[in-house]
Amino acid sequence: MPLVTVGLNFRGGFSQCKLDGTLEQLCQQQHQCTLLAGLPVEILQRIFGKYVQDIRVLLNFRATCKAGNSLSIKIFSDWSFVSCTDVALIRVATIWCTSLHELELNGDIVTEANLFAIARGCPGLKSFKSSAPNPKTSSQALGAFFSALSSFESIEISKSETLDNWVLSRIAQNSRNLRRVAVTENSNIGYEGLADIAMKCFTTLREVDLSWCCNLSKDSIFVFLKNEPFNSQSNLTHLALNGCSVVDDELCMRISNFCPHLVRLEISDCLRVTEHGILCFAKSSESMRVLRCSGCINIQHVGFAVLFSLNIRLVELYADRCPFLSDICFLSLGNVVNNHLRVLDVSSTSISSIGVRAIYKVFQNLKTFSCKN
Repeated sequence: MPLVTVGLNFRGGFSQCKLDGTLEQLCQQQHQCTLLAGLPVEILQRIFGKYVQDIRVLLNFRATCKAGNSLSIKIFSDWSFVSCTDVALIRVATIWCTSLHELELNGDIVTEANLFAIARGCPGLKSFKSSAPNPKTSSQALGAFFSALSSFESIEISKSETLDNWVLSRIAQNSRNLRRVAVTENSNIGYEGLADIAMKCFTTLREVDLSWCCNLSKDSIFVFLKNEPFNSQSNLTHLALNGCSVVDDELCMRISNFCPHLVRLEISDCLRVTEHGILCFAKSSESMRVLRCSGCINIQHVGFAVLFSLNIRLVELYADRCPFLSDICFLSLGNVVNNHLRVLDVSSTSISSIGVRAIYKVFQNLKTFSCKN
């Protein structure tokens, strides 16, 4: 039976039970399918027939449903990525996708039984992303899931009520190739779990996102900046600490000193950061290209003026909701010309039309500019 890669367009919405039933049938038919680059068109026509508006050859297979909590399934031609919020889709993934590399699960679908099925059926999983996982899923189940898989390179979990330091320790113990870890909007993690990840994955980690983790201490962040036993600097290229109340000028100084390869820094809504913290990056961070400091209400305009005059390689700056950012910041630059900045957001600041004209005079290669006041 010839194999092709197909795309599906569904006629409007259909119920959760119909979607489950259809995919259950698909599972039952799996013995007729040899999965290589996609699915046999004959099988798809027979199973999805009354839902399919058009079947055509594409570069990937994509079925989208917006009924109830079933959001989407995206299965690319090599079946290396699945995004799903439906039990039947988990069954499809674990039956067919033994070489699955990337998986996204959100909401109530993140149950202990499904995590066990994924760990058993997708041994080569490299990327896992989850938002608001089922609160009934215990930390022991999460820990067992990460203990069973050792190929993770990227882990992103947000709004989890059960992810704690013990789970982070399980991740650190087994994911020695971890390059990205994003644990956001979490109040259960602290120094113990983060230190395990920082110490055991220090050489491989490139991206860390701890945004809106409200119970962090400074030490919880310091461990990612310097490997004390070997006195080595961090290899981080991306660091996001949005909304972390402990971020202040001292931490900014340490980031600039110990993260020489940092390309992107996000410290939006960090209210303790002032112009002194921004000046640290202006003077020493030659690699930085993207700075997001939206809502940092205590940064005076002089900090931005010096940043623009010294850090000429900054490509993107998001400084919206910074009330002290005003016309004088750009007028003070005089005849300075910056050809590197491409994206600038100064919405909800004190910039007027006079400042806008000065901005276009200074940043002559600006591609995206936002100034909604």
